[in-house]
Amino acid sequence: MASVRGERTTSLEEFVVGVKRNALADDELIVDVSVDAGPARETFMKVGPRNAMVISVVSLALRADGELTASFGSAGPVPGVVRAPLDEAASFPEQVAAAATPIDDVRGTAAYRRHALRVLTKRALDRCLA
Repeated sequence: MASVRGERTTSLEEFVVGVKRNALADDELIVDVSVDAGPARETFMKVGPRNAMVISVVSLALRADGELTASFGSAGPVPGVVRAPLDEAASFPEQVAAAATPIDDVRGTAAYRRHALRVLTKRALDRCLA
């Protein structure tokens, strides 16, 4: 992020601070986004009315390298991140669902979103750990 005062860097977890809110100051712009790419197995999945639609009922990105990392969207006020050792793969879908704080709205109920997160996490693990 940059402004006339200079540049600063923050993590994504610190950048997203609430619903439609971020850590940008009034005079700042995003000038660069850096993503740590590597040989890890990764996948992205979502549940929504149609794959072509941007808005989703719930979404999940999963990465498996030295550990498991999952990030979910539309299941809380900010995107959630869950990390666990690889040997906790069997319980990881429940960990991800437990970390969510979804709401009931026109797209789905909180219970459905938690269920969908469990299913997506299991499918993502099957893809990444196969």
